[in-house]
Amino acid sequence: MLHSANHDRPRMRTRRALGLGLAVLCVAGSAIAGCSSEDSASTATTEAAPEGATAESTTTTAAPATLPSVSNVFAPPTEAGQDVMVSLSITGGATEDALVGVSISEEWAESAMLVPDAAVVLVPSQTVNLTKSGAYIEVVGLKKALDLNRPFEITLKFKNSPEQTVQGGVRSVSLGSS
Repeated sequence: MLHSANHDRPRMRTRRALGLGLAVLCVAGSAIAGCSSEDSASTATTEAAPEGATAESTTTTAAPATLPSVSNVFAPPTEAGQDVMVSLSITGGATEDALVGVSISEEWAESAMLVPDAAVVLVPSQTVNLTKSGAYIEVVGLKKALDLNRPFEITLKFKNSPEQTVQGGVRSVSLGSS
């Protein structure tokens, strides 16, 4: 049976939109945890139409991210020799996990630590913001100044997931509400 071109257009637009959405997620996630067909898989099921009918039903479900994802990593401009707070956001992956430690290259600083010195619980699909109002990361004894728009890297250690080295930016921090 031949299908008209107009009948296939909505399905093609849906498939293209889904493909574009998955591509965007893969590109965004690749900087953090990599993107593979297993990590960002989606499932599609097609139900058979009753005899004589031409309608087709498709259900698509995106798989949850398996690893915690990290975003919004930043620190304020700081001179060498000082300590600095690093803020970031972590969204839990598919299973409960915990941020248990941090480290930074000896090239950048003497050390990095979680403040307070306690694991940060990561609930699946929930976002935790590490800022001065709660748990945060402190970098001790900077060996290089953190200049505006200069990137730096910090490594996050998780209880169940592999370590992630993430890149942060240096930006001015506003202390008031806008």
